[in-house]
Amino acid sequence: PMLKVDKLLGQSPFVVPDASRAASAARFAAQARRGEWRYLLSFIGAVRFHTPGYSMGVRQAIYSRYNSTDGFMLRDLRGDANAGARAQLGPSEYLAVLQQSKFCLAPSGMGFSTRVYESVAQGCVPLIIQDDPVSNTSVDPAFADLLPYERFSLRLRQADIPELPSILRAFPLPRWRELHAALACVWPRLLWLQSDNEPPGIQPTGAEVALANATSALGDEAGLLERHDAWHSLLATLSRRAMVRRGEVPPPFQWRAPARSCVESLSGGAS
Repeated sequence: PMLKVDKLLGQSPFVVPDASRAASAARFAAQARRGEWRYLLSFIGAVRFHTPGYSMGVRQAIYSRYNSTDGFMLRDLRGDANAGARAQLGPSEYLAVLQQSKFCLAPSGMGFSTRVYESVAQGCVPLIIQDDPVSNTSVDPAFADLLPYERFSLRLRQADIPELPSILRAFPLPRWRELHAALACVWPRLLWLQSDNEPPGIQPTGAEVALANATSALGDEAGLLERHDAWHSLLATLSRRAMVRRGEVPPPFQWRAPARSCVESLSGGAS
């Protein structure tokens, strides 16, 4: 992912280890109930106009049409710019934009999109547009065999891009609340909640491992949620595919992780 899991969880509204974070999470929940957001849609990343095939043209099409549209926060980052319209955002700034967005665009890059995971971890409903109209193909999301993406994300096609602002503005608030509530239950299933999540080639010291430990932000939930993370989603996917190959019918998968955020979401009326 663009940001290691420890950074994603460090600001996630679903992980609340202290009083200050609890207040922030309460404000976030209140925003969700009211449906009030600073941005209707956000996307911050490289658009790459010079590489037309990148993201199957989704980033380029949306940025070209809507970079000045009210309610859309679209930023084309290029290189290492630290000033102006294409200035890089620090991790905290980037994650804050996701939390302030009703939908977060999750286009593909050269394949699947890590932006789905980033959006989910920050409580933003992913808007997935990852199809190629020329070949009539699309990118399969992670753990599609297990996770009901239709219950926590909105998937559109490139053919919908010309009407995108009206589609998002007209999206029913009760339906959006259902998608948003489900994020509180599915986020552990998409994240690697282990300490060994450093990029290849980096050999951190023991102290650095402790600081970067994805589970450190989970507090007393760490031991439980480690058993319901992306590693276990991968194992469950392989197990189920093996059952199908043997002609067996896999049992239903409990996609809701037993996170405290999920219990609170369900008690608040999620189905």
